[in-house]
Amino acid sequence: MTPLPTHPATPQLQFDANAPTEQLLGYANLRFRAVCNLLKCLSKQPVGTMNETELAHFATGAFLLLETGCEALRAVEQRLAA
Repeated sequence: MTPLPTHPATPQLQFDANAPTEQLLGYANLRFRAVCNLLKCLSKQPVGTMNETELAHFATGAFLLLETGCEALRAVEQRLAA
């Protein structure tokens, strides 16, 4: 299991860097699509209607999803470079 760097306020996340490539790509794809959906929802909000806390929740969720998705892609890149 490969530990993933996380936001300081969250527990350690892990994924299996030795999982089949298709699974790693699916893992990353799922997270990137979730970020797209989060940002789509955010973009439909009228300017000024979200408070700082709500915006921070969106940003933290997007960050964690992107971070773990990128880590999965790095594992695939390393595998392909070997």
